Amino acid sequence: MERSQSLQFLNRYLSLSKEQRSKLGHQSENFITSCTFDGESCSVGNFSNFLSIEFGNCFTFNGNYETRGKSLQTPYIGPNSGLELTLNLEVQDYSPITPSVGARVVIHKAESQPNPEDYGININPGFETSVAIRQTSIYRLPHPYRDKCRIYEEQDSNSPRYQEDCIRKCMQSANLRRCGCVDPFLPSEHSSNLCDIQNQTIVCCLDEVMKSLSKDDPPCPCPLPCESTRYEMTISAALWPARSFYKVFMKTEDVPMPNPCENFTRKKERDDFTDEADSWSSSEGQSTLRRPVIIQRARYTNCADGCIDEEEQEYLTKKSRIAKLKVFYQTLEKSFYKQEPMFQESELFSQLGGQMGLWLGISLVALFECIENISHILHYCIKRTGLKKKRVQNYCLQPERSVRV
Repeated sequence: MERSQSLQFLNRYLSLSKEQRSKLGHQSENFITSCTFDGESCSVGNFSNFLSIEFGNCFTFNGNYETRGKSLQTPYIGPNSGLELTLNLEVQDYSPITPSVGARVVIHKAESQPNPEDYGININPGFETSVAIRQTSIYRLPHPYRDKCRIYEEQDSNSPRYQEDCIRKCMQSANLRRCGCVDPFLPSEHSSNLCDIQNQTIVCCLDEVMKSLSKDDPPCPCPLPCESTRYEMTISAALWPARSFYKVFMKTEDVPMPNPCENFTRKKERDDFTDEADSWSSSEGQSTLRRPVIIQRARYTNCADGCIDEEEQEYLTKKSRIAKLKVFYQTLEKSFYKQEPMFQESELFSQLGGQMGLWLGISLVALFECIENISHILHYCIKRTGLKKKRVQNYCLQPERSVRV
C-alpha cells in the first residue's frame, strides 16, 4: 500500500512543470529563519535555488554554478567564522509519504552543481549540528598517462561539465535506446519522454540497463576529472535549543503553537494521489502539496491528569520543528595530491644523455680491450710465422760435407 501510494505520488509529481514543483516545496523565506556568515548577517538573497527530484527545493549558499560570480571567503577558522543557519523544517507541511524529518546538507565546490541524491548528510530537528571541514584537492594527468583524466570545464556548452553529468547522460542514453524512455529520477535532455514507474515492465527494463552498465557492457566513457576537490567532514551534534536559551532569546519568535492539552491528529484523505479532485488541486485550479492531509483538533482526554503546562508544550513543539547548522573550516591548510610524470621533458633528455654516456663509456672500454686482445693475437701469429720461416731458411742454406774414404 505504501509503495503504491508513493508511486502514484511520484507519477503525479513528475507530470508537473518545474515551476509547479518549485511552488510545492519549501520556500527560502520560510525555511531559512536566520543566517550569518563570518559573523555578519546574510539573507535569502545569498542563496540560489536548485530543484531535486528526490528532495524538492534545495537552497545553495555561496554557489556560482550558473553565474560564475565571486564567492564569499573567510580567512578564519572555528565555529564563529563560518556559516550558521537556523532552519524551520515546516514539519506540519510534510506529505504522507515522507518517512523522516530533517534536512539534507551537501558541501561542495562553489562552481559545481550539488548532488544530494548521492552525497550529503542529514541533520535532525532539535539539534545543533556542527560540521568542521578540511579541503583536499587531487590533480591527475591526462592522456597518455594511465588515468587519462578529462578537463570537463574546458569542453563546449553541449558537453557535460562534470563526471557525474557525463555518467547520467550515458545512463539516460542507454535507457532511451533500450526502454524507449528515460529515468525520471535522473536529469535528461529528453524530459518529455519520462518512463512510467508504475509500469512493471519499464521498471524491470531500467534495472536491466543499470545491471548491464555495471557488469556486462563497457563502462561509460567518463574518465576521472583532472582536478577534483572534496571536503573531509567532522560532525558533532548537541541538543538545541536549551530551555534557558529558549526562554530568553527564542520565545518571542512567531511560530504557531498548539493549545495546551490539545494535540493534532491527521486524517488522510482516501484518494489523496489517485482522484483528480483531491487535495492536489485547490479551488483556483492550482496544484498544492501543502494540503495532503486534513488536520483536525481533538480534545485530549483526562487533561487534568496527563497534560503538561503551556510553556513546556510550546518549547517541545518548537524544538521538534527547528534545527541549527554550523559549517566552518577546521583548518586553513589544504591537502594536495598531485600526480607527476616520472620524467619531465628536460629530465628525459638528461637521463637519456646520462645513460648513453654511461653505456658509451663502457662500450669504448670494452672496444679498446677487444682491439688490444686482437693486436696481441696478431702479434703472436706474426711472430710465430716469422720464426718458422727463419728455421726453414737455416735448414736450406746448410753446406754439404764430403767424406773421404
